[in-house]
Amino acid sequence: MAVINCFLASADDQQLVLIVGHLRFTLPRQSVVKVESIETDPDRVTAPAVRVTVALPLTILDLCESLPEDIVRRSDRPFAIATRPTPPDYSHPQGYRDMEAAFLDARGIR
Repeated sequence: MAVINCFLASADDQQLVLIVGHLRFTLPRQSVVKVESIETDPDRVTAPAVRVTVALPLTILDLCESLPEDIVRRSDRPFAIATRPTPPDYSHPQGYRDMEAAFLDARGIR
C-alpha cells in the first residue's frame, strides 16, 4: 500500500480525481483503501485536503497537469498566475509533434 497526501478534486462510485503538486491523477475507486481528511484553511482552498491510502500496484486512469484554480480560490492564486492576461498555451507546434513522433517510431515505442 501507499499513502498520498493530496487534494480531492472530485469523487464518485467509479473514480477519484486527486491533485498532487502540479499533477491531476484519476484513480479507480477499487484501488482506494482509505480516505482521511487533513485539516486545511477553508478560506484559502476550494478542494478538501485528504490522505489517501491506495493498494499497489496502482492503476492510473488519467494523468495531466493541474491548474491552481483546481484547488485555490481565484483571489488566492499566485501573483505570477493571477497577473497573466490569458491562460498559458500548453499546446505544441506541429514541428515538435513531428520530431516527437519520429523519436518514438525510431525506438519502437508507439
